[in-house]
Amino acid sequence: MKSFLKLFLSVVIDLIGFGTYAVPVLGEFGDIVWGPVSGWLIYLLYGSVYISMFGLAEEVLPMTDALPTATLAWAYETFLK
Repeated sequence: MKSFLKLFLSVVIDLIGFGTYAVPVLGEFGDIVWGPVSGWLIYLLYGSVYISMFGLAEEVLPMTDALPTATLAWAYETFLK
């Protein structure tokens, strides 16, 4: 998959994760639902169980949504791997 397509998909994954707080009451519930989906999508993009589990934990744990896990995974794969 081309690098910029992966970047685009990663940003979309992270924006959806950030967007769960757009509805005040449903924010944490949205994270519980989105967390496993996000982890699975990150695994499909990058093939790393560790990064996908980190993405899942980041979505499910409170106060950790500010971390763009999928985009950081793209940066790692693109520049450091």
